[in-house]
Amino acid sequence: MGTTDTDWSGDRAEPTATAEDVEYILAEANRVLAKPLARSDVLGIYAGLRPLVAEPPPEKQAVNGEKPTTKLSREHVVDTPLPGLASIAGGKFTTYRLMARDVVDAAVAGFAEDVADSVTGQLPLLGADGLPAVRASARRLAADYGLAVAAVDHLIDRYGAAAIEVLDLNGADRSLGQPLAAGHPYLRAEVAHAVTHEGALHVEDVLARRVRLLIESPDAGVSAAPAVAALMAPLLGWNRRRKAAEIRDYEAFAAASTAALRAPAPLPAPAPEPAPEALSPAV
Repeated sequence: MGTTDTDWSGDRAEPTATAEDVEYILAEANRVLAKPLARSDVLGIYAGLRPLVAEPPPEKQAVNGEKPTTKLSREHVVDTPLPGLASIAGGKFTTYRLMARDVVDAAVAGFAEDVADSVTGQLPLLGADGLPAVRASARRLAADYGLAVAAVDHLIDRYGAAAIEVLDLNGADRSLGQPLAAGHPYLRAEVAHAVTHEGALHVEDVLARRVRLLIESPDAGVSAAPAVAALMAPLLGWNRRRKAAEIRDYEAFAAASTAALRAPAPLPAPAPEPAPEALSPAV
């Protein structure tokens, strides 16, 4: 559930939710839920920053009768302040293709020769090409790689056709087909895949942004951190000291990320005092 609209002035690299954020979201959800939720029902929380583009001051809103920026959507702004210079601000990760198309369109708008329209809307996302065939082969893949059909279905749901890459890692080392954490569908092979195919460099990268145990497990993935570090170490050349440091760093990150759940619930704001009655002038 989410989101909030809270200004953030802390470390932009590691934004965290506050107890007030949690209470706000629960209060809003409980307005429509038949069975109200309490803080004890919350398993995990996460926070991210969304850059918002402020309106330019009035004196800069018109140049030769035209605005210097073109607002192509409510989520990002493309600016072409000078011929040959285009920039984009705002937006979010999930609209990256639209943002790329819009800024490239702005950059080539003044070209003397026509430029073909963007085809990004017709290009399949990573793992989408060939997905129906892979999904139809789930039982055969499970037999070939010695996994349960449910495990293969999980990989296909997460990676699409690229699930074959994860399965191949398991084929080379069957120990990677074991669960990463009890009670969760993630496989050890997904940690290796995060490093070899997705650029993961830290335990935090895997547990917070790949398998998402940060928000899906009661301990925020802390119990899985040693196993993740052990799997990443030979792939990234970590020694024992580096592994220990990665585990400690993740434990600190998880504690900071979930601090709002351990913090006391904020007290309700006091009701405003009534304004004093105005005195009528004596006659």
